[in-house]
Amino acid sequence: MSYLQSIKLKLGPELVARLEKEANKEVSLALQMPLKSQYGDKQYYRQRFLMREWLPECHLFDEMGLKILPMDIIDTLFRSKLLFACKTEELDSETFSASRRASSG
Repeated sequence: MSYLQSIKLKLGPELVARLEKEANKEVSLALQMPLKSQYGDKQYYRQRFLMREWLPECHLFDEMGLKILPMDIIDTLFRSKLLFACKTEELDSETFSASRRASSG
């Protein structure tokens, strides 16, 4: 059994579906954001702070013995779904480093 399958089994289908839905919401917000500001500056999507909304699940993950947070799963799903939606992995080093700074923010 893979690590992903074991996590999905521990979490159950309802919680996995909620995590997927939250990641999809992040992707749709990111895709709606314009790439340039009104002044022509580059803009990068910064994921929303979800700790407050997912705090009960954080405690649940801890009780289950998982060493990750729900936001880690949402972030991973968000990044992979966004990559799939954009259909490219090509980022110049400036864009990649700026997006990493914005997401770690």
